[in-house]
Formats: sequence, C-alpha cells, structure tokens
Amino acid sequence: MRVLVTGARGFVGSHTLRPLVEAQFEVHALSREAPTGGDAAVHWHRGDLLSSDVPRQIIEHVRPTHLLHLAWETTHGEYWSSPANVRWEFRSIKAP
Repeated sequence: MRVLVTGARGFVGSHTLRPLVEAQFEVHALSREAPTGGDAAVHWHRGDLLSSDVPRQIIEHVRPTHLLHLAWETTHGEYWSSPANVRWEFRSIKAP
C-alpha cells in the first residue's frame, strides 16, 4: 500500500509519517518546502497543491492507494482565517 501525505511537514502531518512507515506503508510526503533531516524511509516530494498542475502530477507520479490530506496554513496569526485553507479544503485531487 502506498500513501501520499499532504502537509507532511506540518504539526499533524509530521506525526503521521513514522507510524505509517511502521505499518508497512510506502510513504510519500508532499510539502511546499523541502524537509530538514527526516526519515530515510519517507519519499519526499516538493510542491504546492494550489499550483494548477501539482495535484495531477503528484497523483500520476506516486499513484497512491491512500491519501492523507493534511495541508493547512500554519502561519501564526493567519491559520484561523486564511483563504488558503478554504482553497485546500476544496482542492480536487483525482486519480488519473
């Protein structure tokens, strides 16, 4: 089984990676910024889901069997009302 975790560097997403690896998932992590350090068992991908082609490209490349969509704006003072969160919530990610 292959899982794609969006928002993988965030507070919630970062805590899901090790348990997924331990559960024998092939873990692919997507983040807008490259990770610092991290687990060698996790396949990292850099991209912004709000960019027009990124969702399609990542799905075609990874071909996940599972999706854990945890992308969220975390900038202090913005995360409660950021318009980006609404766009991520309704961003369509469809298998090819």
